[in-house]
Amino acid sequence: MTRLAIALAVLLVATSAWGQTPTLVQHYYTGANSPLRGLTATNYTFRLPNKTLSGNSLIMFLDYPHGASVSSITDDGHNTWPAAAVTADGSVGSAATAAYVLPNGASGTRMITVTFSAAVAGVHAVFLEYYNVAISDAVGGTASSTTAVSPTISSGTLSPSAAAPGNLVLHYSMDNVGEVGGQNTTAVTAWSAGSGWTVLGGDINNSHDTSSFALQARIADGTNFNPAMTATQAVADTFNSIAVEIKAASAGTAPAAGIRIIKQQFYVNTALTVPGSWTEFFPSQGNLLAAANIYPGSTTSAITDSNGNPWTQAHTDVGTPAIQYAQNPATSSTLTVTVPLTNANANTTITLYDITGAATSSVLAQAVTVDDTDASDASVINNAPSITPLNPNGLIIVATGIGQGPLTGFASGAPATALFMPVTYPGETDFDTFDNADGYAHNYYGTSLTQQNYNWTIPPQVSNSWNAAAVEFKAPPGAASQMITVTTAAPPSAVYSTNFDVAATASSGLPVAITTTGGCTGAGSDSVSITMTSSDTACVVHYNQAGDGNFAAATEVTSSTTAQKAGQSITETTSAPATAAYHATFGVAATADSGLPVAITTTGACSGGGSGSATIIMNSASGTCTVRYNQPGDLNVLAAPQRTETTAAQKAAQSIAVTVPAPATAVYRASFSVAATASSGLSVAVSATGACAGGGGSNGALVKITMTGASGACTVHFNQAGNGSYAAAAEVTSDTAAQPATQSIAVKKPAPASAPFNASFRVAAKASSGLPVAVTTTGVCSGGGRTTGGHALITMTGAVGTCTVHYNQAGSANYLAATEVSSDTTAQPAAQNINVTTSAPGSASYNATFTVAATASSSPWPSPPPGSARVAAPAPPWSP
Repeated sequence: MTRLAIALAVLLVATSAWGQTPTLVQHYYTGANSPLRGLTATNYTFRLPNKTLSGNSLIMFLDYPHGASVSSITDDGHNTWPAAAVTADGSVGSAATAAYVLPNGASGTRMITVTFSAAVAGVHAVFLEYYNVAISDAVGGTASSTTAVSPTISSGTLSPSAAAPGNLVLHYSMDNVGEVGGQNTTAVTAWSAGSGWTVLGGDINNSHDTSSFALQARIADGTNFNPAMTATQAVADTFNSIAVEIKAASAGTAPAAGIRIIKQQFYVNTALTVPGSWTEFFPSQGNLLAAANIYPGSTTSAITDSNGNPWTQAHTDVGTPAIQYAQNPATSSTLTVTVPLTNANANTTITLYDITGAATSSVLAQAVTVDDTDASDASVINNAPSITPLNPNGLIIVATGIGQGPLTGFASGAPATALFMPVTYPGETDFDTFDNADGYAHNYYGTSLTQQNYNWTIPPQVSNSWNAAAVEFKAPPGAASQMITVTTAAPPSAVYSTNFDVAATASSGLPVAITTTGGCTGAGSDSVSITMTSSDTACVVHYNQAGDGNFAAATEVTSSTTAQKAGQSITETTSAPATAAYHATFGVAATADSGLPVAITTTGACSGGGSGSATIIMNSASGTCTVRYNQPGDLNVLAAPQRTETTAAQKAAQSIAVTVPAPATAVYRASFSVAATASSGLSVAVSATGACAGGGGSNGALVKITMTGASGACTVHFNQAGNGSYAAAAEVTSDTAAQPATQSIAVKKPAPASAPFNASFRVAAKASSGLPVAVTTTGVCSGGGRTTGGHALITMTGAVGTCTVHYNQAGSANYLAATEVSSDTTAQPAAQNINVTTSAPGSASYNATFTVAATASSSPWPSPPPGSARVAAPAPPWSP
């Protein structure tokens, strides 16, 4: 990952750039772990030079490889870090940059652990602590660019609106050519602040193990300015450039008087040109500057800076880390520090300190050094070094070089008040470029002048050694003593989320700073209202007076208040009804005065539940539905007494909907269908009275009704008698007027088209009603009768004319008369034939007689006797 050139601009508010509100308390700049060293980790732990003060804002600018993401940010103050306020993510193979703003930080926060979505290298970070920052909703407008090109590097104007007057705006820019420390960037040789801006920090003359960055700030004036800064490069690079508005408010805690580090920055380079020099960019504001070169013998002559300050070597032992300092320096936001280098080594770490509150004369009390000491196979090195303070309330700075690191932290016996720096991560080795895996520490030891033994933990190596240097810097001479008297004491115990007041005075008449730690919040001067924020962590109230030019700091007074869980009660805001029908629903709701969600459950003749509110459904028509309201409490609140409500279950009403109604009229013996449904889903009983019959069950299905009369009304009844869950439905009826049916006559055996005199034929007909058909004749025929499909005999009575056969059904009470049907048969003479009943003989004698007889089929026989005659034989023919 290329080391990112990061420009951070920080707004300050007072008469000078370093005294504004919001006001800077401390800032810290890491080195970077160059990806070329092959060391990656999923999490990195950063350590601030000082523990944060109550209610202050902590701001982190973080650079990491494109494609990775931040999974979590945790710290030793148990703060909840919000999501990034603004990001700028370069392209593949480049760097991403993000700004995180934590308002209202817990007192004593110092170690911040950033966990990534994957193991990464090329990580770089900047941390700043401010007071007079809003304790919530602290971020205003932001701006972001990934394509800003030097020399003028801009984030673009703030969005969604211009920063409000008095708010702080921070502008941070970082070279994104490759990953951080990836050796793809061009070194920035100078940074210049934009108009109205003040540069707080940055890096120049290094493109090997980091990438150039800078940080600038200003106080907003209500105009929508464009954050911009200038970088001098031999070849123009692109930068990630982000800006964030920090809202001002009267909040947080100002640092107490006394010596303290306000800025610490690590510079690492593994390819220096030696012998030579290395110039660092180090804007500063304190009254003491210090520098440590970790590699023994690497710096043996005096450091110089751009303001011409004289630098003094704290010791001359070339076998240990070199430490130099500049007392009462001329400081500025453009200061550069030039460190001379021997040819001892081209790989080293320079650590620069900006210190305030130091003594204005004879600031160096002592220096202690220890040359190379064997540490082969050791997992702990002790007394590396040991130093006994000579003056109270001073500052001790320690630099311990290790042949094969890393030094991973303090071992048993190290000073309890000492602070270990700077970055650790899983898998760290001696190839680390955050600080070359060496050990750095400092100690605000107060009034204790006992010996301090700096003991360290290390991974064992077959061959190893260490060397160390420590210096003691003095605070100003002591002043008059003072004491604090608590005038309104904290109670011995207090319930979570309740308040109590405390107050104190100092014998000096100076204001007493009141802060809290543990399970409570509250801070102020002289008198404060304290709020319990925990039910199981004691609230510790701290009373301090830091002193001034006339009075020394007072001894801290503390009091402890035992935390107790708060009680709570539940109130139904939407109550259950006294009664409810089967399958009905109703809403209920409740709140707890703790603000915690109320769990709603049910038993009995209902179901449903939820958190805060619920919809309840009745599952039965009998019994009782019991709604229960519970709040089990949490770490801070006791469980609330359970509340219950009961609702008596009732049968549900139901109604019948006729989906297929009966017709208004229907004729005798006609059938029609009806259908109905019940709102309950139960089957509807269908029955009929009056001039009809039929019925059955219907749940939307058709039921058949048949007309049994031709007059009167057919009444169809729809009923649902209910069951255990539903009451009986109101009956629904419909009337259909009965009417006689029509009928028709069908001739089953018709008359012939013609018939001869005296012939007979049969006919047959049937009525659709089933009633008998009357058969009559007119014309040249006779016969007839009544038929329901049987034959009637008709006889022709003439040989000329027409025989008409008539078919009629006169109707009945249930049927109307049928339309007459008739047919015509044409009369014809009857055919006849002669039947010889006595035949003539085959021969007869002359004059003989014989009798013949015959009959005709058409008429009576002739006379003489019918059918016979006497015949005389003729004379035989003449013959010659």
